[in-house]
Amino acid sequence: MTNPDSFPIEAFGGRFDLQQTFSGGEGASALLRERATGRELVGKVLDGAAPAAEASLLQSLRHPAIPAVLEAGQLADGRAFLLREFARGKPLSSCLPLTREQALSVARQVLEALAFVHLRGVLHLDLKPANLVLSEDGTVHLLDFGLAIRTGRRSQGGTLFFAAPELLLGGTPDPRSDLFSLGAVLVAALWPKQGPVPLARFLQSFPTRTFWEAADVAPSDFPAPFPAFLERCLERQPQRRFADAQAALEFLIGGAGRPSRALLQPDVVALFGEDLTAAANASDTDLLLTGGSATERELLAMHLLCTRRDVQRMAPEGDAIRLWRNGGAVRSLPIPALETAPLAAFLGNVLGLQPDQALAASKHLLVNAAPSASAIGALLLRFADAGAIVPDGTRWSWPQAAQGRLQAPPAPRGKPTPATLRELAAAGGGEAALANFAQAARTATAEAEHALRAALVQGLLAGGEPARALPLCSDLPVERTQALLELGRIADAQQTLPLARAAAADSHDPALQLVTARLQLARGEAQAALSELDRAFPSSPPVAVQQTRAALLETL
Repeated sequence: MTNPDSFPIEAFGGRFDLQQTFSGGEGASALLRERATGRELVGKVLDGAAPAAEASLLQSLRHPAIPAVLEAGQLADGRAFLLREFARGKPLSSCLPLTREQALSVARQVLEALAFVHLRGVLHLDLKPANLVLSEDGTVHLLDFGLAIRTGRRSQGGTLFFAAPELLLGGTPDPRSDLFSLGAVLVAALWPKQGPVPLARFLQSFPTRTFWEAADVAPSDFPAPFPAFLERCLERQPQRRFADAQAALEFLIGGAGRPSRALLQPDVVALFGEDLTAAANASDTDLLLTGGSATERELLAMHLLCTRRDVQRMAPEGDAIRLWRNGGAVRSLPIPALETAPLAAFLGNVLGLQPDQALAASKHLLVNAAPSASAIGALLLRFADAGAIVPDGTRWSWPQAAQGRLQAPPAPRGKPTPATLRELAAAGGGEAALANFAQAARTATAEAEHALRAALVQGLLAGGEPARALPLCSDLPVERTQALLELGRIADAQQTLPLARAAAADSHDPALQLVTARLQLARGEAQAALSELDRAFPSSPPVAVQQTRAALLETL
């Protein structure tokens, strides 16, 4: 490991002055001042032949909360380097403890950034107080994506106490792994006892015991609304956490509460965990988990590893996972095929179908997909993307199944355009629009991604989903102001209004004038707001303007 005090400033040919070195993280990091411009940058030089993977990830993640990578390359000795913006402020680790209001602000900002990052297919995997910078105005910046990966890849690492169990045990993380880390950050930030978090004692029992048992605290020790929030984030089994950062954000900001797409994925632990545990009890040999998909095997292996003290570790063996107990004989433990009855119970719970409707739908799905949770979940998502399965409060609804008119699975949608995304989201297909955007954005240029995202945000706002739009409009100030207004965050909307005015094409931009009028209404300035709308829309005003105007007239 390179000594951080020996940052190779000379390798940059006199371009920079060394201001300060940083400890922790990969390789050597330092604060640099560019002699030609005077600007401050953070330089990182990686160890050995390690590639600058962080740079390639961050270059695809243009977000105000994430300092942008400005340059990346190789030094003469072959080591990779990157130069990024300097986030001025203090590490959150030096600002603890936080007040309830400060913790809420940090949680909301981090969740907004995570919702954006996860939609781009990237996980952070090392969220901790030292990797969050808090500026004087309360803005939070996410640093050190050195462990970050594209979703779907196996990873191991993280920082003890803050890392999710699946990350420590070498499983395949997903967005819920970052939510666990955020929960642990907030526990540390609001620690209810005297003295620091007892890390040594915590590590003696985690992850074989729950986070709360290992930390010797309880959710009820924390101020509202954190008890329920932290309990969900810090579940040992990923499938019991919030489905994604968007769902967690909506919990905190009181958003629309639309159901997550993750609900359409059958829970293999709920389906088969009890049966496999009973089968494991029948012997004390090592277990070879076979069948199902790689994701299903891993989830069930993690379940057994975390719930059975005699299981020491798990390791892939070809198309199976071995659970080590004594290193001797091995017993095969096949994952059962998904059958009609348990699938019908799942459909009844998630989609609100009556028993006979759920049974018919379950048979229909098993005719059109392999009898595995992964295959059925993928097919249900296709129905959702086509608009056949639609949000209905906190769950999903399948009108065709409820009416006994089941049809063949829809064909996948074509490549999305800004117009199709806007139309789909505005018509109530927010889930499908988000999924289509996520798929397209991973390979789109920065310019194309921005156009797709702006159209998606406008469609979500038109469709009445400001909570869905909020994480996507950090660089769209007019739309962000509108989303904050519709979520009832008047003070925050007032703060973003100057940015919206600066970003608008001109002061007569209809969207800006509508937002301005709504803010005036919220401040009780009804007559000024009405005059603003009459000037902006002298004839044939849009529906949103008509609604705002009617609300204004009622107050006069």
